[in-house]
Amino acid sequence: MANVVVTGGAGFLGSRLARELLAAGSVDVAGGGARPLARVTIVDQSPVPADLAADERVAVIRGDLGDLLDRALAGFASVGLPVVLEFWATGLVPRLPTAVLASGFMVLACLSFTSGVILDSVARGRREFKRLAYLAQPSPPAIETPEMLQRTGGASSRPAGGSNAAA
Repeated sequence: MANVVVTGGAGFLGSRLARELLAAGSVDVAGGGARPLARVTIVDQSPVPADLAADERVAVIRGDLGDLLDRALAGFASVGLPVVLEFWATGLVPRLPTAVLASGFMVLACLSFTSGVILDSVARGRREFKRLAYLAQPSPPAIETPEMLQRTGGASSRPAGGSNAAA
């Protein structure tokens, strides 16, 4: 069974998408085949159209998605941040599980930073390699036009006889 969240579901595109999903009754998830649709959750600040609100497969969350995410992140800040600050100030950790959680977040942060630095250096190296490959290409031969020959007094810049040897 698949659950789908539609943000902006009360608007033109969101409500049309929700109606199409409900009419189809199933959704193809990442090429894994059609899975039956269990619930469509609509998140929007505006009221949802009546036909969608009447469907028993539709759940409506009224409000801003950013506010919902802010509340979830505030829960993280209230759990992990005070423990880190307490440890920083006193060197003591009041509870072991919280310390494990905080240390897990720090390890995750260090891994994320390290992988970001590596990916950035790889991207810069590839870009530099492309520039060097472009600069390694020889320049095209000069084309002598009649105007150029007039400016130089008729003297050609090419060696006589097509040879590079000096006379």
